[in-house]
Amino acid sequence: MHRYEVHRRLGRGAGGDSLLAEGSEGKCVLKCVQLAGLPRESCRRALREVHVLRRLTHPNVLRILTAFLHHQHLIVVSEYCDAGDLEGLILQRSELAGRQASGGFSEASVLGVFVQLAQALRHIHAQGVVHRDLKPSNVFLTSRGVAKIGDFGVSNSQSFDITGAEGGQANVMGSIRYWSPEACDGEVATAASDCWALGVILYEMCTLETPFPGSNTLTVVIRIIEGRPRELPLTHAGLRDVCRGLLQVTPRFRMTADDVLTLPLVRGVQKQPNMDQRPEMPPVSERQLLNHLELARPFALLLGPAEFERFITRQLAEKEV
Repeated sequence: MHRYEVHRRLGRGAGGDSLLAEGSEGKCVLKCVQLAGLPRESCRRALREVHVLRRLTHPNVLRILTAFLHHQHLIVVSEYCDAGDLEGLILQRSELAGRQASGGFSEASVLGVFVQLAQALRHIHAQGVVHRDLKPSNVFLTSRGVAKIGDFGVSNSQSFDITGAEGGQANVMGSIRYWSPEACDGEVATAASDCWALGVILYEMCTLETPFPGSNTLTVVIRIIEGRPRELPLTHAGLRDVCRGLLQVTPRFRMTADDVLTLPLVRGVQKQPNMDQRPEMPPVSERQLLNHLELARPFALLLGPAEFERFITRQLAEKEV
């Protein structure tokens, strides 16, 4: 039913492998999440979470095409962005800055990406979903200048939580530099936490530095909780108020994505068109996703996770011949 030709491994993280592949919908990314050892209800919850995330149809949100189970792995198929991610772009700029004594991106360039991220967050939060791990490595770029928020591996919605955490349990995820004060205090992340991360990304694009530097985890956490970020340079003075508004320590005083998009500075930025012209994949119901779990269950009992790794290795070896 699901046929994909694997080209190469894009990355390997705690959540699983990311593979560049090609299927009937063209180039795509396969995110392979290990389910071995998880209780059956956790597997069902993971599939329901994918179903929730498929509702996020927005030009600045990485589109999930489908999902299925293969040998104790949940395979999430998403669109492919051909220009890498924002983290890679910032690193390239940092290397250039080191050689030429130049700073961060221009204010116009920063706004071009920032507005797209704010538009994506407004849509995500309107659907009752919180990303919880927003950072430059989860912002994907196309060669046509479109930025897309993706990698919702630790996200949650109002009803479902792919991590399997029980309601009310503190669930601090992601890179520490983008943690909000409330996350540092062990509270459950909310939409306001995503907006804090957006403020950190804004600062980093402007300066190529973090607003809360520190040589160790404790120092960074203390500075985040104190909420005294370094001021943006004069070259980006127009964005200072936006950055301050997003980096408010108290969540209820923090700017939302809606607040950001009503600012005159932001309204003046030309809205990015939807460059993705591929037709939408047919919707997949939650029952269909759960049926994949039922069909895969007998195979999962016979085949271990090593079998899937051998399958990927074999595909990659064939590409090198």
